[in-house]
Amino acid sequence: MAGGRVPVRGGMAWGRLSWYIGIISLEQYRSDNAPDLTCHNTSNVNKQIRDAVNLYRLAHGGSKGTGPQTRKEIVKAVNRVKKNAAGVVKSGCKESWIDRLDNALSVDVNLLADLNYAMRRQGIDSIGSLRSRIDVGNISEADLAAVKMLAEIDVDKVVPSRGHTDPPLTRLVRELTPIWRFVTETSPYPKNDREGKKVCPFADWIAELIKAAGLRPPPENTVARLVRLQKSRK
Repeated sequence: MAGGRVPVRGGMAWGRLSWYIGIISLEQYRSDNAPDLTCHNTSNVNKQIRDAVNLYRLAHGGSKGTGPQTRKEIVKAVNRVKKNAAGVVKSGCKESWIDRLDNALSVDVNLLADLNYAMRRQGIDSIGSLRSRIDVGNISEADLAAVKMLAEIDVDKVVPSRGHTDPPLTRLVRELTPIWRFVTETSPYPKNDREGKKVCPFADWIAELIKAAGLRPPPENTVARLVRLQKSRK
């Protein structure tokens, strides 16, 4: 394998997914300059890849998912979480408000996928884990801090306008782009190969993950267009 050694261990995330969906799928794409990864980094990256692909699979009707959701439905669900989180904070953790927040977090996984990713960027493990602790009444100071963050979220930033006909794919590309950079030490953007042909290894990797999840990969050049769109919006 080119680049540093990847210590693959465990890393099973929720949902029944192929063993290939994880950091091991990146081995063939790692450059000679790719860094050695610690077991901690490997475990985190492996889980992030599996979670992202699982959410994509659910959004396309795989497993027990209910299929894609409209932006209006997603915004409504996120606003409900925000409102009830604010109620928990203002009431000093009154049980009735905690129950309302628990209910707001118990909706279809697709409705809160954007919120889940936004909270992860703020250092929160996952909405599901937070909801499980709230459900059993085991709320820590860290959980209360997370609830306060939920109460202060900017819904329009958490659920951006959809610029593509396949929002779950847009989300998948957005979440896997930094992982690709970190693990492979290469750019996700299309490039010319030695023969001058335009290629996009990142898009090839995304297609492999989607096929491994039992779904049909997106049309050729779709992922490459989404990557370029990300670049133009920076």
